[in-house]
Amino acid sequence: MAELSALLAMIPAGPEYDLLRWTIKRVSNTFASVTFSTSRVQRWIDEIGRGDGRDAGQIRSDILRVMVGQDLIMRAWDLTEEEAQMVISGETSMASLGEAQAVAGQKLFNLGGTPEVWSVDGKNYIVYVIPGSEPPIFMSWEVTSQADLQSYFGPGKTIRYDRQMTGAQYRALGVVNFGDANELANYDDNPFLTWAATMEVEAQSQPWIMDEDYQRLVAMAMLEDRPLSEAEIQSTEWWRNHNADERRWMKLFHGDPEAAQAKLDDNRILTLQLLKDAGMENPSEALVNYMADQVTMGHWSTTVLNQQITAATDPYSGIEMLAEVADLVGESGEDLGTTSESELDVQQLVRRWLGPVHGMWTDEQLAVWAGKIRNDVDARDDLIRHLQQQRLALFPGYGDESLTYEDIAAPWRSFATNMWGQQLDESSDVFAQVLKLNDSSAAGKLLRKEGLARGIGKVVDTAQSAIFDSVGGQLRTALQ
Repeated sequence: MAELSALLAMIPAGPEYDLLRWTIKRVSNTFASVTFSTSRVQRWIDEIGRGDGRDAGQIRSDILRVMVGQDLIMRAWDLTEEEAQMVISGETSMASLGEAQAVAGQKLFNLGGTPEVWSVDGKNYIVYVIPGSEPPIFMSWEVTSQADLQSYFGPGKTIRYDRQMTGAQYRALGVVNFGDANELANYDDNPFLTWAATMEVEAQSQPWIMDEDYQRLVAMAMLEDRPLSEAEIQSTEWWRNHNADERRWMKLFHGDPEAAQAKLDDNRILTLQLLKDAGMENPSEALVNYMADQVTMGHWSTTVLNQQITAATDPYSGIEMLAEVADLVGESGEDLGTTSESELDVQQLVRRWLGPVHGMWTDEQLAVWAGKIRNDVDARDDLIRHLQQQRLALFPGYGDESLTYEDIAAPWRSFATNMWGQQLDESSDVFAQVLKLNDSSAAGKLLRKEGLARGIGKVVDTAQSAIFDSVGGQLRTALQ
């Protein structure tokens, strides 16, 4: 098997190969039984280079699963089976496991997290590791006085160094120094965790700050106390993979931050007004900022913005709302009154033309026509024509197509109420038959029959009176 140094020398420079290089080095140094051949390493290099197979992260997982194995990982770091699987999958980094075992870090006064204390050529540093970084990325702050260093441990306590090294060894680790340790008083935990949360917020308007190339260049610029050059910006993967509008925004932000902020603010104000004009009375700040910033950053055109505003304010417009927009609309709890009014209008028209039985349309049917009416001035007339045809089919005995269900039902409603002495349920089969008969004599017979069968008081009393009158008349005739 080849020497480790020779294997590492084979691997090309570039961020896409960094994880492969570090994995081979870490596995070789940790697991003596695991060896790598030059041919195997070359195949991995070629696979990453072509970009049509596994990336370095997937190769890392396969190395740990196949070449190292779960049992060896469990023994090496005293892990459970579940914890070992998290290492293999990449959810837990070997860097964090290795550092935790070799150097656990220390809980120091007035410092968040568990930093390490390093001595480098007589200088003292407080050092944190970026969680999950492979290879590990170290952040350091110099402790400029012995009294300050002692204060972290407490009066009379022994100062314990986690590492002692030369300046050359320190530089070889690629440690990024962030200044004086007194600045750490502002952090309650590992400073990176605070920065990560801040970066996520900033990335909403500066998406390139999450790019690894960009972060690496920023770290180098910080070490050299200088701004990023335009050439460095254009060398990042983010720059290469984004369109002209997105690049223009990145250049503006770096070249004239004040103008960039003004553009952000102006677009947010405009988007807020557009949403209100479209019927959203109180859109959330998160929704406004997200939609406006997509245009500002070059992700959306103004056409896409207008489409998404329509989709957000009218779910029945037929325009698909993007998932991110839908989430923000849902979180805002906005009540879109304009859409509710359209649905209510459709529902009232359907009930007026088809009645309580046949007018029971589903929410989906109402939504479809509500959307049409919102977006087409002629759609309401189309709906009425559609309902007229349905009404003619349901009640063919009423040939005048201008008659609605309400027009037809009104006189028969009074007729039935007069006969029964109470209002007849219009959703019943009896009322439907009365309407279809469209004949007072036939309808009267039907209502008397059904009234007697159902024990309707007025119908029963009327029938009994008629019987008594008839029987009484016959008796009087017989006695005379």
